Amino acid sequence: MPPLRPLLASLVMTTLALAPVQALSSTPGDLDRPAVDTFVADYLDRHGLPGATVAVVREGETVLTAGYGHDAEGEALDDRSRMRIGSVSKSFTAFAVLQLVDAGAVGLDVPVAAYVDDFVMDDPRAADITVRQLLSHTSGIPNPVIVGPADSPAEGVARLHDWALAAEPGTSYRYSNANYWVAARLVESVSGTPFADYLEREVFTPLGMDATESVTTSRQPVDDLAQGHVTAYGLAFSAREHEQMDAGAGGVVSTAHDMAAWLAMRASPKAPARNTVSMTNTPAPTTKAPTRARRVLSSTRRPTGALVSMMPNRISTTIAPT
Repeated sequence: MPPLRPLLASLVMTTLALAPVQALSSTPGDLDRPAVDTFVADYLDRHGLPGATVAVVREGETVLTAGYGHDAEGEALDDRSRMRIGSVSKSFTAFAVLQLVDAGAVGLDVPVAAYVDDFVMDDPRAADITVRQLLSHTSGIPNPVIVGPADSPAEGVARLHDWALAAEPGTSYRYSNANYWVAARLVESVSGTPFADYLEREVFTPLGMDATESVTTSRQPVDDLAQGHVTAYGLAFSAREHEQMDAGAGGVVSTAHDMAAWLAMRASPKAPARNTVSMTNTPAPTTKAPTRARRVLSSTRRPTGALVSMMPNRISTTIAPT
């Protein structure tokens, strides 16, 4: 994907390299804060970022939420700053689908068309695409740079009607936002609930993520949204994202405080959604995908057991190094 294509006002990056292993102590709640501060400051400087918000969770307990720098309007960032989390929104979409799998309403290896009547492509092979292949980006659905705007997951799925597959389903990894438009539509079709309402009821509210919401399009108003930047040639420029349909693929707005609750749930061995969480870390059947891509959801777990989330305040499609 083009690294400077302006898509989002901010991007949440789940990274395995937020702080050196030695910066995280062996007991929950005990963190070497100066080491984290130094790392984040160096990271921002190295990537030309004006600001970021950070959450660190260990063994189901939040050990740090913080803000660094400022947004495009010069406002200081803190752990309650609302930011678009970009493609990490896909982790919530996959989790919603897997909740339905856990409830017995959806089968991972059942064709998507069995649940989404309006999923039709200009390619007969699309009838064989399974739910698992959507979530693991192995469906073969392409990822065009320019797609007409849509106002709902249903309209997003309708954009696929004249598309052909770029690969045979299940044979290779090809990242595509369209996989997650379809996944959001699947949640709507099976649950009988608009996608944003489903996330609010089944994920955000139970976790106490009161400042988190899922928007359908980039032009949908968001209260108290921190505005971001485009980065180029080591500089940051204030900019707003272009119009696009974000539902399922990149529509979640959140804070470091709320993302800590999300990470804590995934890290806790006592989480009520333990079975669903376990499925998110189950490798998909072997393809040509890189190891990290062959997971239904990429885990943010470090070898030390810590989970970290970092939200840089910029527009970018850059994926954090792992």
